[in-house]
Amino acid sequence: MRATHLARYLVLCALGLPGAGSRFQVLAQTARVEGSARGTRASPPDLFPAERRFSIQQPTKPLHLGEPNDLSVTLKGEEVTTIFVMQELIESNKRSPWLDGGDSEPQLQRKPDGQTYITIVPQRPGKLEVVVNVLFSDGGMDEQSTMVDVVAAQPPTAIFSSSAFGDVLTMALSEQGRRKFLQMKASYPGLKRPIPVVLDDAKFHITMDPVNPPIHFDPQTAEVKALQSGEALIETLYGGLLKTICVQVRENSVIYDHSKCGSLRAGGEQSAQAAQPSELKLPYGPMDSRTGSFLADERVELPALTYPLRIAENNPVVLKLNGPAIARIECHPDSGNVPCVPWTGDWSRQGLPFKRNADGTTTIDLFPMEFGKHTYTFFILFVDGGVALKEITSEVVGGAARPTSIGSSCTKQPLEDDLPIRLEPGQDAYFSKKIIVPRACYDGVRFPVQLPPTAVTYRVRNEGKKPVIDIDDSKGSVSGLRVGQALLQQSFGGFIRATCVVVAERDDPDASNCRRLRAKFGVPLPPLRARVKPPETADQIAVDEPGIPGGIGGIISLSSPSTISIQLPPLPVLSALAGARLSPSVRDRFNADTRLKINADGLVAELLEPTKLPVQISGPDVLTVSIGQQLIEYSGHPSSKPYLEPAASEERNADRIGREADGSTYLHLVALRTGTVEFHISVLFVDGGVATRTVRIPVKLPVSKRLLLLNVRNPQMRDGYSEASVLHLTTGPPRSQRNLYPALVVDRNRRAVALSPGEVQFILEQSDPIIQLDPKTGIVTALNPGRAVVRTRYASTETSTCIVVQSDVTHSLPASCAEPRD
Repeated sequence: MRATHLARYLVLCALGLPGAGSRFQVLAQTARVEGSARGTRASPPDLFPAERRFSIQQPTKPLHLGEPNDLSVTLKGEEVTTIFVMQELIESNKRSPWLDGGDSEPQLQRKPDGQTYITIVPQRPGKLEVVVNVLFSDGGMDEQSTMVDVVAAQPPTAIFSSSAFGDVLTMALSEQGRRKFLQMKASYPGLKRPIPVVLDDAKFHITMDPVNPPIHFDPQTAEVKALQSGEALIETLYGGLLKTICVQVRENSVIYDHSKCGSLRAGGEQSAQAAQPSELKLPYGPMDSRTGSFLADERVELPALTYPLRIAENNPVVLKLNGPAIARIECHPDSGNVPCVPWTGDWSRQGLPFKRNADGTTTIDLFPMEFGKHTYTFFILFVDGGVALKEITSEVVGGAARPTSIGSSCTKQPLEDDLPIRLEPGQDAYFSKKIIVPRACYDGVRFPVQLPPTAVTYRVRNEGKKPVIDIDDSKGSVSGLRVGQALLQQSFGGFIRATCVVVAERDDPDASNCRRLRAKFGVPLPPLRARVKPPETADQIAVDEPGIPGGIGGIISLSSPSTISIQLPPLPVLSALAGARLSPSVRDRFNADTRLKINADGLVAELLEPTKLPVQISGPDVLTVSIGQQLIEYSGHPSSKPYLEPAASEERNADRIGREADGSTYLHLVALRTGTVEFHISVLFVDGGVATRTVRIPVKLPVSKRLLLLNVRNPQMRDGYSEASVLHLTTGPPRSQRNLYPALVVDRNRRAVALSPGEVQFILEQSDPIIQLDPKTGIVTALNPGRAVVRTRYASTETSTCIVVQSDVTHSLPASCAEPRD
């Protein structure tokens, strides 16, 4: 259990989520501010597990609810900087989530006899687990927990029902309104918010008609069940306080009076019968908005189905009835509040059609609208106000009903059905997989029906002999294998849907849509009926055209008043890239390298500064520009891992073409590494042609800006960095090795530029063999307990990291390497 809590706490710290991590962020920020005031550069502590530094003494007496309670603790090692406490409620040997309001950051205190302790305020009575996380000044972190009993030493100040409005709980005999919970809560001194009452400590008294009770109340769960129309008083005695709730069961849940059970309060059970509503009007009818006046579940028997239901068909279900005539039958599936009848443009208010049979049974038609296993609830209303609720569960399968189409919409053919699906090649790629399962449209079903993958027949038409994609038919999961295109045909109910899958690198511009495969197999793209926005490739974004968004300018009307105005249907608006991918006249990707010329002779980029790359672009209009640069993600191994970083992450105009006053054009670049940077440039033209170029540009350091050399904790420094001024190691696993990740910061930029260990000079200072340093990889290996300093130099900058090696993290070794600071 301790490992689970500690792992969760470390995750919070790493992600900066509300809770533990935010406390350490505040601590780190405070350290930076204090360091700046002293003219030094401070950094967050080097967090590492330091078990057995901290322990909690088990309390011998119950703690008091809402009051400060002392927990005696024992500490070893460095000075404590932060203590964070969480509380969890233990009920039936199960832990609840962290108690709301139970987190705190207590101060470490010391009694006259030298005993150290912390103070907590328990937020719930009963059995609590108190989890205490401690952060030490050297970055060590330990966690311990203890089980405590909590009692309320003081009475509550107020009790109330959170489910009652104005002390009135309204109910009806409908499917949703016949069961409710009283949800009694109590306020205590010292608690941040009210808490649920302990039902075992509460006493309840019910006042109602004993002959015709309107409700049934379970004191073990505080559940209220409506039985028939009427009123009841529920008195709750808890902690010396009394609270009375009026329960009103009405024929219509939206209608209730403001009497608050006045007659019951005045006369008690003797006047309970008089308190029953006298406005009952019989008989109930099929259009009646009332939901009944009394329960009559015993009147209906619904045998379990021995056969599956069929989608989009009327399936006969037989009810055995014992009672008067039926006024209305309603049905709802568990997947939504829609009737179990076909959609005809509106839902009928008369419920399900039903037929009385000669043998006394009643047959209703159930119209399923979704595949899979579902539970259907039937609401049967009798003419005398009796109400019965029954359920059946069954599997829904395909039957005689055939779909009218397959796709994503039943009202029209949406454009998105013809858009290609883009995947990345390789199983390790983030966007390498996608579930592709079509929906089916049926007569009588309002919305498209999600098909089960096993009901769909898949066929892959690859581009070339080698497969481009792989599909798991049982799940409809498609994976990208290699760069290329594949046409995925999905067959169901006599319909075939063709989906183009384009496998390409994530930022590779492409307007392909399997046009060659579509022509070969007879599924060409339809004519494009949409308004396509012009490409946005200039530095200044074009202003949207005036008119109605998504339309073609409004209403067409002739000048003659006798002429009828014609309202044209609005056209969908597409981006330039989407329009190109859907256009049947655009070609699939083809080589257009001759259209792009680059002149980088003599060009030198300044690190992290915008640089203009002169280009000449010929041919048709440019649709998109994509620029990526190859960076090194140092992983601590001799071979670094290259990756492409989109230029748009640092330069807002990276996907646009700049133009000088003389008409010459250029692209926007920002170098994110030292030495020589390699840019991969792709230009997509409106006819589908793609021009690609790779250019290598030397990078110089800025001369007018301050350079700061650091060793950071994480090699992935795209969105920030954390300096590793101190690293802790142990002579044995699991922390016998750590990495030094050198990085360069320009003018306190939020982004650090990763440096390869081969670019820097490591200087190891140690009197005894404390550590071993591999200059090729930056890996530090612990040898013996002690302290060592690693100085890192690059160009005219220098930094140092203190390495602390311990044999046992329980007793810390002071990090006093006297490291210099600029």
